[in-house]
Amino acid sequence: MRKKIIIILLVIISILNIIAAAFIYFDIQMMQAPEVVIEIDVLELSSENIILYSIIEIDNPNDFEIITQNLELIINSPDGYEITRVFIEGGKINSNQKKNFSKEIILSFNENGPGLIKTKITGEFGANFWFIN
Repeated sequence: MRKKIIIILLVIISILNIIAAAFIYFDIQMMQAPEVVIEIDVLELSSENIILYSIIEIDNPNDFEIITQNLELIINSPDGYEITRVFIEGGKINSNQKKNFSKEIILSFNENGPGLIKTKITGEFGANFWFIN
């Protein structure tokens, strides 16, 4: 009698495990990449420095929340010299919502400032499936 109860419990747990795995699998298969829009505005421009205001807007089109961490804005001169590296704190983006991350950036130049700057953004994105991060 005890053996039958243990076998029935193991079968029920196995079925629940398979159902949970199927839900996670289909969520991952349906995952869409978040849309990231970066806007950089010039607040002040002088011969010694530039003050920029950056806004990173991330749109989460998925049915689960996305977690962003270690957002980093790297600004280089055309010859590859790193002018600045700015860290922007990430956070959670709820399902089907947008979130803005902003930061003021001060770029200081030597005697001659570059005519062109290159901007790159890096970061870590993760998904939160109910109880699994």
